[in-house]
Amino acid sequence: MSGTPSINLYRIMPGIRVLRVRGILNGTTNFILTKMEEGMSFQEALSEARRMGYAEEDPTLDLNGFDAAAKLAILSNFYMNTGITVHQIRRGGIGEWTPMTRGKRIKLVARADKDGAEVSPIEVGADDPLFHVSGVENALIIEGDIQTVMVRGPGAGPINAAYGAFCDLYLLTRGFL
Repeated sequence: MSGTPSINLYRIMPGIRVLRVRGILNGTTNFILTKMEEGMSFQEALSEARRMGYAEEDPTLDLNGFDAAAKLAILSNFYMNTGITVHQIRRGGIGEWTPMTRGKRIKLVARADKDGAEVSPIEVGADDPLFHVSGVENALIIEGDIQTVMVRGPGAGPINAAYGAFCDLYLLTRGFL
């Protein structure tokens, strides 16, 4: 999730039992869906994502949901100790379809709870906090037995990826993770 803190959030939630994690974990697909909503075709949006440095030359793992599933496996294991692997997560990706219907938006949403884990494009309404996450942003909602916390931030691009790696390395060397 590049520059969006996710693992180190646990440090500010002592004593909470996490029941569910849910979010937009791939900034590339969110950028593409946002651009499609603005009127671009899938191919135009993908080309723009490549030009901006958000998409890899071969974006297959982003587009088919594998990247989000890998992140979900890490988050699910960290927060809920599920023991799930990326290959156990049901997943679907994004493609060439209309990203907004009946006042809702299509988002590639990752979710995990005691019943399993899934990454798939779903419709979200304006009452869902993920509705308002646009462009290259990521968001993570951690639902616990005491409270729910949401974090939102940059999710792709070379500067954000470098900053995310720097933060992880910094926290690891200081014994915070």
